[in-house]
Amino acid sequence: MRIEARFYGFFQLLLGVLQLDINLNAPAKVEDLWRHLEEHYPQFRSKDVAVIAAISLNNRKLSREEWSTTYLQDGDRVEFFTLMAGG
Repeated sequence: MRIEARFYGFFQLLLGVLQLDINLNAPAKVEDLWRHLEEHYPQFRSKDVAVIAAISLNNRKLSREEWSTTYLQDGDRVEFFTLMAGG
């Protein structure tokens, strides 16, 4: 299945791209996509990167717990953001 992955902020700087089309074997969950990125892009392997990651699936923000339970579908759009606080 094809997944449209979009990267914003820190993740765009980390990879040097705004978007990648990623092919995964079905069935695949969000955590499988993260593992795919770790395997193909060494810069994703840092524990610090995983700590600051926020992910949305088709415009719906996912909690960290949902990464392991949410299945992806062909054509899904997954967006990667950094968690931040401000005031």
